[in-house]
Amino acid sequence: MKKTKKPLFMTLLVIFALGSLVLSFIGKEFSKKPHVVSCFTSTNEGQSKIEDCVTKAKDHYELRASNIHKILFNHDNLVNVILDYENQCYWANKDQKMMRSHCYDNGADDFKEGLTRYKNKEDMFGFMNKKLEIVIPAQYKFAMPFSNGHSEVCLDCKRISTPGSEYNIVDGKKWSLIDKKGNTVSHCKMKNKSPVCNIPTKN
Repeated sequence: MKKTKKPLFMTLLVIFALGSLVLSFIGKEFSKKPHVVSCFTSTNEGQSKIEDCVTKAKDHYELRASNIHKILFNHDNLVNVILDYENQCYWANKDQKMMRSHCYDNGADDFKEGLTRYKNKEDMFGFMNKKLEIVIPAQYKFAMPFSNGHSEVCLDCKRISTPGSEYNIVDGKKWSLIDKKGNTVSHCKMKNKSPVCNIPTKN
């Protein structure tokens, strides 16, 4: 009497292996396809939700070309974009480029003296210009907007949530004052848990 279990087992093993390869291939192909996300942004009807307005390809987001005509850009050809599912704030331009910004007052951080704060994947702060070009690389735990040519930046800050408030408290002891090139012009002293930064006088 012939045994048939071993050939059957081998057949099932081959089918299983082939199935795994097919699923792996499908998974890789699917991951290559851009991920589409809806967003809230400015339109002719005010702040509105646009379905499938943003495409995620690899490690960055872009505005979808098919939705550019729905978006109301400002005089700098920029628009404030909030991703629906991530609740993250971005600045975007007509070239579809998007850069993540610091969220402030339910939107992307305003430009001050031509620069605005941006954040990288590690939530570190840096600064970019209105062309969405990085001017000062993200390297700070927190940074204040520029004022009179300088920004107060923190190297060890932690953000502490405040119950009943939409704002967080920033707590840290290592503060410095930088110029628009990212140069440190002064190290700040702490007074009543707040940084006091003296701008050096020019001789």
